[in-house]
Amino acid sequence: MKKILSIISAGLLVVLAASCNKDEKATFDPSDVTAPVLGTVNVGTDVVVNYTPAVFSMDFNKDMPTYHTLGMIAVNDEKCDVTLSNAKDSGTSLKLSGKNMTAALQLRGFAIGEQVKVTVVVRASIQDPSKGVTNGYVDSEDSYDFTWTLKEDKPGNDPYAGWELSTEWGVIGSIASTGNSWNADEPMYTDGTWFVCKGLALTTADEFKFRKDAAWTVNFGGDFAMLDEEFSVTQDGPNIKVLEDGTYDLFLNPDAGVAKIIVTGSNAGPADPYADWELSAEWGVIGSIASTGNSWGQDEPMLTDGTWYVCRGIELATTDQFKFRKDHDWATNFGAASSITEEPYVVTLGEELEAGAGGKNLAVPADGKYDLLLNPDAGVYKIIEAQEAVAADFYAGFEDTEVWSVIGSIASTGNSWGQDEPMVTDGTWYVCRGIELATTDQFKFRKDHDWATNFGAASSITDEPYVVTLGEEQEAGAGGKNLAVPEDGTYDLLVNPDAAVYKIIKTGDDPEL
Repeated sequence: MKKILSIISAGLLVVLAASCNKDEKATFDPSDVTAPVLGTVNVGTDVVVNYTPAVFSMDFNKDMPTYHTLGMIAVNDEKCDVTLSNAKDSGTSLKLSGKNMTAALQLRGFAIGEQVKVTVVVRASIQDPSKGVTNGYVDSEDSYDFTWTLKEDKPGNDPYAGWELSTEWGVIGSIASTGNSWNADEPMYTDGTWFVCKGLALTTADEFKFRKDAAWTVNFGGDFAMLDEEFSVTQDGPNIKVLEDGTYDLFLNPDAGVAKIIVTGSNAGPADPYADWELSAEWGVIGSIASTGNSWGQDEPMLTDGTWYVCRGIELATTDQFKFRKDHDWATNFGAASSITEEPYVVTLGEELEAGAGGKNLAVPADGKYDLLLNPDAGVYKIIEAQEAVAADFYAGFEDTEVWSVIGSIASTGNSWGQDEPMVTDGTWYVCRGIELATTDQFKFRKDHDWATNFGAASSITDEPYVVTLGEEQEAGAGGKNLAVPEDGTYDLLVNPDAAVYKIIKTGDDPEL
């Protein structure tokens, strides 16, 4: 058994007094405990650990529930002992959000962008983990190692995040940028109502329609007149043409019989209001928060600009309650103004409100995602709907180009080394932006839709595919090996052919050109 701590202490004996006779002394016998068993682990956006529950069979815990959470027992092979009490427990699996995994590592001194080796176990206790398990716990015999890359907790800049690849609808036409000549369907994504073909480079000479199931039985066309406005489409309607060359997102709502065309990126939201804020080691939010599994024992992380502190994008229900506190301790905490007696106090959204030292618990007026802001020096707080921030358009001013493109085996676009993904350029750098790539995909850059001039990995590299290092300029080799990304995601693929360098970044990151 990996670790068993005695659950008997002076503090806990008080709690257990009702279940022990006055002269009895409760003891922790390892033979009375069956440790949890760690099962399969999935590490992606979040960390999900399946397990078989522990069984505590001591006489004094007959009416006490068993709690399970994750224990972080090593970081970069250095031993530690951290109870990750904000892992959500289904009874047979634990889910720790990527946000909380990153926050736990930041509090141990690691920075955004670092890769960290983490070792976790399933931890069981008869104490509520959100209130601490210092009096005792039992860990699973087995542990699990994985590598975690710390990422900023900011909303992605993909306006179609969550949309799924459609198996029904596609776009077909005479489209120079993809080589489509009425014989291949450009993929679309759907939210269940609308379908979108995103980031398609079109000229005024191109023509297209929407069709279902890669067949002409059901197809829609119509007369397009203005960007950003819905227009009617009908069965066997006329081919659709854009009014000027550009890169577009093409929308279809087949049930309503309408379509819409927008310039790619024009539906982006505002710049991230918290882009330069840093993780705070001082202030946090604590409460009874169902979405994070918090039960007044875990501090939700906050960011700060030096004056204001924000717990951003936290999902709250009207039944949740919360407060702000300093240094993970109750000595300094803020709630509602001292004049307010009702608890919880339902806040007025968007207004600066007086923060009362030790004041009543706070609550929101409707279920939703919120940013919780505090200015402790001014003694005020503000609760607003979460700012769904989007990174700025780093490629404003880039123009469409027919010179350079990306080609490869790319599942999300249906590319199988037979069509060129379009790029835009500022005259020096060329970028294929917002392309969804899996680790199994491979790609290269090529000129004039031809293999005579193409770039891959540096000539010294023999691995194929070569897994790129994100965010770094790397030598581009003429005719070099195929390239691949280190993890599934949405990327911007950049090449500077004159300097013979390329750079691969996550979409939304600053290319620093």
